[in-house]
Amino acid sequence: MDFDDIPKKLLEAKKRHHHVWAYYIRGWSIDGRHVFVPVGKDRIIRPENINQICATQHFYRTSPLTSTQISLIKSISSQSKSSILRKEHEFLLNDFIELQNRMKLLRISGLPESQVHSLEEAIWCNALEDMHGSLERDARSAFNKLRDRMNEKLTQEELFLFIEYIAHQFTRTKAFRDKSLKSNSKTNTIPSIVTDTASQCWWFLSYLFGVNLSFDLQTRRRDCILTLLVNDSETPFITSDQPVINIHPALLGENKQQLAEHELDLYYPLSPTVAYVIGQSGQFPAGVTEVNQTNVHELNIRISKTANDIIISNCAESLRPYRKYIGEKLQSI
Repeated sequence: MDFDDIPKKLLEAKKRHHHVWAYYIRGWSIDGRHVFVPVGKDRIIRPENINQICATQHFYRTSPLTSTQISLIKSISSQSKSSILRKEHEFLLNDFIELQNRMKLLRISGLPESQVHSLEEAIWCNALEDMHGSLERDARSAFNKLRDRMNEKLTQEELFLFIEYIAHQFTRTKAFRDKSLKSNSKTNTIPSIVTDTASQCWWFLSYLFGVNLSFDLQTRRRDCILTLLVNDSETPFITSDQPVINIHPALLGENKQQLAEHELDLYYPLSPTVAYVIGQSGQFPAGVTEVNQTNVHELNIRISKTANDIIISNCAESLRPYRKYIGEKLQSI
């Protein structure tokens, strides 16, 4: 194909990457474009443009994987008990290795250097960003039904895609990356070279971890308790730059950093009045559960503690009690 025949849209490098779905954040919008967030060192609450928050330049930018990085990825994959999951990792890894091999061929294609650079930049910037975009589009139907309190109308396919999306939303954020890498750096049993290598290819690992979590949730779905939380109290659900969090009661115990695989209750606020829980503890029954102001307050505290920098609401006043908790979990590591 001649360079001039390539659609211009394919050559547009998406450099500012949202690690929280902008469409999701819009559920707290006061005008379709802005939400209230605390900003600056003093955490002054003010309206901010949705496109300017929970986004980082080149956050999902991929890059050629080195032999050391590939070895680490294979080592992590080998720890998976499921052969199906290990095969999925292999497919994912091979896809990116094939991509970087094609980039090498592009270098000797005879195209002018400026055109090669444009193609490379678009591919490295867009590959993972587009994968997350696909997950968001696939989950949108279920997302809208749940936000409208129509959980009984979800099809099995919609539920499957929504759970897959939630798993990746849990692992794709800057907050998850920072906590994971900081935790590894504090562990004496993990050499610093491993942590450094993981940091360099985190874009790949974060997606792999999302695949793992999705697989685990899907295979144990019969054991999961799916709950739509309905909040008609005066206090809205708030969200953050880490919108999916684990609220399992075991986290409140003394060994809060050492959880068993089954100790997972994923909480995901969908709007100021609706939230979704994929639980295993039984703290919320299956179906629809109405929560009171005390419940909402406790959930908002936990969202704020797990946030990296940002908590989000449709009401400035509702954020004031929670500013002091922002980043508490990261700081405790």
